[in-house]
Amino acid sequence: MVRESLCLAVALLLRYTRWGLTLRAVGQNPEAALLFGVHPNRRALEAMAVCGALAGLAGALQVVGVYHRLLPAVSSNYGYTALLVTMPASLRPQLIPAICLFFALLNVNSIQLPLQLKLDSSLSGVIQGVLVLAVFLVQGLDERFHTPGSGR
Repeated sequence: MVRESLCLAVALLLRYTRWGLTLRAVGQNPEAALLFGVHPNRRALEAMAVCGALAGLAGALQVVGVYHRLLPAVSSNYGYTALLVTMPASLRPQLIPAICLFFALLNVNSIQLPLQLKLDSSLSGVIQGVLVLAVFLVQGLDERFHTPGSGR
């Protein structure tokens, strides 16, 4: 319940506040944002601080609410998976649930790969990496071949 509330709060913060607007402006074009008096470096540090605070809160809730003690590998690579989820979403929060579901299906079903198909379970990580690289490739090609005067 806390997780969903925080996701909704962040989405609302980014969509309906001045801070969210300036953060999106910096993400789209830092030079243009600077011309409007928005300091890109300051906004980037603020965004990192908010993300770090949320990550710390998530880790604390994981330790206190699930394991009830501090373990060396308490994160289970959730941070890595979160980065993989947010990269393809690319400033479109409505895509995050679908991408999370896809990655969750890959992670859960990776256990079945050696049992059913005689494949290594690390194949799900390879699929995730290929997906992220494919998204970067498409975005890079789009930026490379996008002409400034095309009205897009």
